[in-house]
Amino acid sequence: MAKTNKRRDDERRTAAAAKVADMRREQQVAERRRRSMIVGAIVAAVIVVVVGVFIVVKNSGGTPTVASGSVGGTTGNYGIIVGKASAPVSMVAYEDFQCPICKQFEDTSGSMLAQEIARGKLKIEYRPIAFLDQESSTTYSTRALNAAACVVNYTNSATFKKFHDLLYANQPAEGSAGLPDSQLVAYAKQAGATAPDVASCISSLQFKSWTVSATTAASESSAMAGGISTPTVLLNGNKLNNALLYNPAQLSSVIESAASGKSQQ
Repeated sequence: MAKTNKRRDDERRTAAAAKVADMRREQQVAERRRRSMIVGAIVAAVIVVVVGVFIVVKNSGGTPTVASGSVGGTTGNYGIIVGKASAPVSMVAYEDFQCPICKQFEDTSGSMLAQEIARGKLKIEYRPIAFLDQESSTTYSTRALNAAACVVNYTNSATFKKFHDLLYANQPAEGSAGLPDSQLVAYAKQAGATAPDVASCISSLQFKSWTVSATTAASESSAMAGGISTPTVLLNGNKLNNALLYNPAQLSSVIESAASGKSQQ
């Protein structure tokens, strides 16, 4: 009788141990499943974050675009074309919005150039760059060029030209803080860039990477073979003498000659 009871006790203990072992195995399986789910959730979250960061980075820079057509657009050379595509004379103008000599060029010859554009004889490809950041305490060259890119991106080249002219008419002194972003936004609106996104584009430096690329491309161009300098102006591919830029009557004559197929200089 005692042996029978002992055998039953052993069987119960064995069964209990087996049940405990089964429970432990189930717990281990459940724990592994839980950990896998946690890891999967973490991986998924990381993917979402990475994709989100990629989208933000992609949308925060890039190249400003405008509608294509005879009025203009941005080119692969970081240019913004103002004038009719059919114009017989093409001008390329490298400028920096902080450059006082560029302002002199615009103040002296800007009105004449606008007349030539209106007559359909001239189109200008502006290639603004930003290499004079050291001339302000707030990297104004970059901020102004970014603002110009914002205007182009949300409007067109005609509005860009108005904004361009406003920046030169109100150019801050070298060594100053430059125009604040709020003033850049105000001038953008005055020029016709009234879209709500323009203000955020300007304040967030949305096209900062583009300004760097545009400046680098200019420095590596054949026009800047002797060193980066603004203004640098080409007419039908030929670099103009700097003195000619500040003589609107003579420059107009050169444009007329180029339009008729005669020697430019």
